[in-house]
Amino acid sequence: ALRFPAADTITAETGGTERLRITSDGKIGIGTDNPSNFLHVKNYTNASNYITAENTTAGNAGVRLKNSQGDYAIFANDDLIFYDLENDVERLRITSGGNLLLGRNSDYWSSRSIVQEDKDGRTHLLVKNDNNHASASAGITLNAYGNSWAIDCGSHPNNTNALTFGLDASSGSPAEKLRITSDGQMILGTASNLG
Repeated sequence: ALRFPAADTITAETGGTERLRITSDGKIGIGTDNPSNFLHVKNYTNASNYITAENTTAGNAGVRLKNSQGDYAIFANDDLIFYDLENDVERLRITSGGNLLLGRNSDYWSSRSIVQEDKDGRTHLLVKNDNNHASASAGITLNAYGNSWAIDCGSHPNNTNALTFGLDASSGSPAEKLRITSDGQMILGTASNLG
């Protein structure tokens, strides 16, 4: 049944329960009589709550997000894709096999994560820690079946502006095996230059 419970407000009911409301300011509520956004879907059970966009053919299904500064689509075919519609370029892809691709749309060898940018100049992957605490650092940990190495750039007194390679990163305190100091010295097996 359609009802008009207030001025410029429309509701739809089934089985005596309100299912949908369009408020006087144009907001649509499904499962709520007080929508806080242009579309507000609310579920009152412990079950999962989804909004479904389905394409029964091989075409994409997704959602478009647009404002005065950008125009993006998030859609699924066999993969999940984040697409920049304004510049007509794919920005990110998660493949059906769980691989993360940045700057490319196909897997490369057996890599789980790929960052690629084809341009003049350098391409960087940034791992940044802006905390000025004495023990702050930024790095990458490589782990294969419990065997791990940590590559760190730290700010604490024992690691100022040095790049270190440590074994057994899973321990939280990897044993340093190699250090490259800020002045280009390479130190093996110890944290300090022996002369």
